[in-house]
Amino acid sequence: MERLTIYADMGLDDWEQTCYRVSFDPEGAYNILDLAFHYGQDGDAECANILQDISVRLKAYEDIGPTPEQLLEIDKMYSEKCREVAELRAELKAYKDTGIPLEDILEYKKFEDELVAKSMTFGYVLRLIHADERRKSDE
Repeated sequence: MERLTIYADMGLDDWEQTCYRVSFDPEGAYNILDLAFHYGQDGDAECANILQDISVRLKAYEDIGPTPEQLLEIDKMYSEKCREVAELRAELKAYKDTGIPLEDILEYKKFEDELVAKSMTFGYVLRLIHADERRKSDE
């Protein structure tokens, strides 16, 4: 969708600095009252079309529901999730590159998560490893 507005920083109120281009004055920038004035004066169809587009787009944005602030927050969360996905893809690739079967990696990760969740001490982990080694030697 082509952008309707241009922002002209003139040190005025936001509504006065939110402007629109018109073909009959390519160098100019008209705020909404300028458009209404020219439409009323000249019956200019282009100004009428711009005003109609403003109304239609405003309704469409309002129908979506979220405020501009909420949309910015959604965009921020989306960007964060994209970064997380990229990190997970890189991690998966690194695991695949080891040649270790994915099931073994998942089993190890599950075990690692359980250890962290239980806040196991280093000594306890060593005892688990030695118990596992003894079990294997007994087999």
